[in-house]
Amino acid sequence: MDLLTNSRDNLIAGSAAGAGADPVAVFRTPGIANVVPHRKPARAEARGSVPSNGKWSSLSASPPSPWHGRAVVLIVIIAGTLRFAALDQYPLPIHQDELSDTYDGYSVASTGADRSGDRWPIIVRGMGPGDYHPGLYVYLAAITTGLAGFSVWSGRLPAAIAGMLTVLLVYAVARRTLGRRGALLALAFVAFSPVHILYSRQAHTGGCLPPLFIILVVYLLLRLFNGSNEKRTGPATWWWAIAAGLVVGLFTSAYGAARLSALLLAMLGAGLIVVQFGLRQRDWRRMAITLGLFASAVTVGALPQLYAMVAQPEEYFARASNVLLPF
Repeated sequence: MDLLTNSRDNLIAGSAAGAGADPVAVFRTPGIANVVPHRKPARAEARGSVPSNGKWSSLSASPPSPWHGRAVVLIVIIAGTLRFAALDQYPLPIHQDELSDTYDGYSVASTGADRSGDRWPIIVRGMGPGDYHPGLYVYLAAITTGLAGFSVWSGRLPAAIAGMLTVLLVYAVARRTLGRRGALLALAFVAFSPVHILYSRQAHTGGCLPPLFIILVVYLLLRLFNGSNEKRTGPATWWWAIAAGLVVGLFTSAYGAARLSALLLAMLGAGLIVVQFGLRQRDWRRMAITLGLFASAVTVGALPQLYAMVAQPEEYFARASNVLLPF
């Protein structure tokens, strides 16, 4: 009876204390244990992790650990060593596609024209009839050969840098989608991938640039939708949409086959914008602005190839017109 009386008195006292009273302390009565159990604070999910009850719970629901950062740094250092060490010696020998883009880059840096005499080319000629491809790697090689001179090392340096950026972006994307452990596994997978190491050490536009552009577009789209639940418009959303669109457009200059991939990425980005901002949030104004900026940026980035398609149709469609196995 005394215990009930004490509980009643504590309740009255807590009500009189106003809103500042501790509602849990009101029911703490001497002699009665655990009348109101303490609630453990919810553990905040690590940034970029998926819910702990999801498919990837064993990978993402991992608390911060001191060895994680050290492992990431170690893998990144090893990845850089595998891509930059003795770059001019392995693989041997330098093949004709590498030599073509490297020398064209050196020629552009020296004279403003490629070895065929075309000034500031958009489409460059390769090593055979009908061998034309976009010239983005030539301009990257123009920077390195212009600074370091004409050599195998300077010609392959853009590929090694692109490969290393791809490794870092894979970790960034996986960190936002798979959590700490999943990101570490993804980082190790691409860092030690023999195919990726090989393409990162060759001055070949079709080996190093497409993976970089694809993973960069994925990363920018993730950043675009990262705060999509916030009901606001402005630069926080617009800049990511513009950046993603520009990268998609520039992707058309990376490699001939990348033109189709860029078109598919543009359709994917536009569809995600419509679904996220329009169908889910019903924020049609935000959807229209973001979609317009994204589409405009794609067009601006693809302008060189759009111009070449009109001004140089034979070179632009040269590879598409080749027939290997006629029906």
